[in-house]
Amino acid sequence: MDLLESGLMDNPHQMGGRLMAGLRQLQARHPVIGDVRGAGRFVGIELVEDRKTKAPAKSLALELEQRAFQKGLLLLQCGESVIRMAPPLVIDEVDVDTALRIFDECLSEQTR
Repeated sequence: MDLLESGLMDNPHQMGGRLMAGLRQLQARHPVIGDVRGAGRFVGIELVEDRKTKAPAKSLALELEQRAFQKGLLLLQCGESVIRMAPPLVIDEVDVDTALRIFDECLSEQTR
């Protein structure tokens, strides 16, 4: 009951919205992001070689997962070409923004 009354249960919705909005901005800048989908704070990022054909970027998910881990961001590969983000219930704005910054760095490094 304490969690419900303290507003913690509202946090996943608010931070999930912030995460999705940030990922959509990254999608506009990085053509390798084909789709961003999810509910609440559980998000899947589809990686593609070409947005028109939606050809999956098969090896990229694992490479991004490893690169992000080295920078302190834990991501999960989900299938061949999807990265999953599943932050904790207590994540805050600073942590969401940090995750987005690190993910952006990893995407930028990968596409050089």
